[in-house]
Amino acid sequence: MTVCISAICEGGNAVVVASDQMVTASFLALEFEHPGGKIEKISKTCVGLTAGDALAHTELFRACRGKIKVLQSPSMELIAQHVKEQFVELRSKRAEDFFLKPRGMTLSAFYQDGIMKQLPTELAMGLDNNIQNARFPLEIILAGVDESGAHIYGVNDPGVTNCYDRLFYHAIGSGAGHALLHIIGNNHHEGASIRETLYIVYEAKKKAELAQGVGAATEIGFVARAGIRILSDGEQNLLEDIYIKRMTPQLNEVQELITGLPFERCEGSSDGDKEQAA
Repeated sequence: MTVCISAICEGGNAVVVASDQMVTASFLALEFEHPGGKIEKISKTCVGLTAGDALAHTELFRACRGKIKVLQSPSMELIAQHVKEQFVELRSKRAEDFFLKPRGMTLSAFYQDGIMKQLPTELAMGLDNNIQNARFPLEIILAGVDESGAHIYGVNDPGVTNCYDRLFYHAIGSGAGHALLHIIGNNHHEGASIRETLYIVYEAKKKAELAQGVGAATEIGFVARAGIRILSDGEQNLLEDIYIKRMTPQLNEVQELITGLPFERCEGSSDGDKEQAA
């Protein structure tokens, strides 16, 4: 229940990212705007954005930062590989906690130590099916720049990684469809400037607010070779001013055209005329 957006620009040398700040807390059965942003710094030139479980990504990114910190100028592909491995590990741990630990077993004991073969077939197959189908409710966008340029990777359940460099953009969350349609409709490409892309992505986020669970608050910025920059409230207001100026004239013009449509009820018509015509 959110939206996270990324788009490559500046000839493949930068990537713009944006998200809402809505948090869905399943343990409280509510949604609320959170002051903390969803754009997480992974390295000096890489950020992660997440949709899904509001708590699941914390441990995942913490572990990845520890591994990435010791690397010198890691590639985006390597960062994506670390995130994927940690994703799979946490997914397995969650399945173990749900289905095996309450029965006094671990994944290693169940599969490698032969306990699965010792259990009644129906029980063993049932546990195996639950473990294999256990969902890890988290989607991730990794957006950043390395020596080869800007890159976008997606990681999702059950631990699948995809590279979106060829498309130049990607979005996740309940508002992803609205955002992507807007970006596609504006023919975004990697040659667009940071300024142009910041606005298109901002506008895409505004369109995504039509989707359920997407909040009105916005966090937006970009990643370039020099590092990560998140726009201040004042800078973001400049984008909002453009959005209002762009939308208002269009809305007024459209309303005038609708008012001028020649489809009013014909004067002098009656129910009798309608019956005769029928």
